[in-house]
Amino acid sequence: MRRQNLRAVLWMAAAVLLVLAVIGILAYMDQSSLNRSGIVLPSDTPSDQTESEAVGEQFAAVTPDNAPALVRAMQRPERYHQSLSIETISGSASSVRTAEIWYAGGVWKIEQTEGGQVRHLLTDEKTAYLWYGDDLRTVRAQELPANVTPDDLTGIPTYETLTEASPQSVLEAHYEAPEELEDAPCLFAQTAQMRYWVDLAEGLLRKAERLDGENTAVRITQTALSLPEAEDPALARAMRLPNGQTPFAPTAEAKTPQS
Repeated sequence: MRRQNLRAVLWMAAAVLLVLAVIGILAYMDQSSLNRSGIVLPSDTPSDQTESEAVGEQFAAVTPDNAPALVRAMQRPERYHQSLSIETISGSASSVRTAEIWYAGGVWKIEQTEGGQVRHLLTDEKTAYLWYGDDLRTVRAQELPANVTPDDLTGIPTYETLTEASPQSVLEAHYEAPEELEDAPCLFAQTAQMRYWVDLAEGLLRKAERLDGENTAVRITQTALSLPEAEDPALARAMRLPNGQTPFAPTAEAKTPQS
């Protein structure tokens, strides 16, 4: 009887060992299959990358060949208010003017201040209203040719020319997060006449420099940016003429801004 009990125990132990061996073989085969198929299992070690470094890795493939297309594909806010400082440099002399840019649903309002004079431009890219200060007598309206943009009317260089540039005209392009721009992740690109820093978060121009040979002739820097709601009173006031009329109604179907 004791021999039969011992034999039964040995058979049960052998069966358990066999089952464990089969499970081990299947687990090994499953892991090997994952490795061969290129699947990387998640690591238990938390990443210590900063957000800027992570964005930089995503844009590590920025090249002069693809920079215009990348900028063209960026999504921009439906509404924004951007403040710019525009410095014109000539030798040791320089002058500074400011620009306030509102955009909402295909309508632009741009105010430029220089030497105490404020020049206003309000346009839907088809018709433009221009005036100085709050003087209703200076308001002029004109139809715009199809190839004229708000950038052409204000004389403020933007990266819009970069979106239309041929890859051959882009001399350098890469990702960077300059300390002088508060470490904001940017796509940098340079042509023969311009340098651009495009904010990857908002798709807007963070900084630009117009070149005169090897020297900077014009430097444009964003000093503030806000994303107002559609009902924002300040946005509504910006879109009015001096007489209080609103000639353009922003539309949700308007194209994404390119400046």
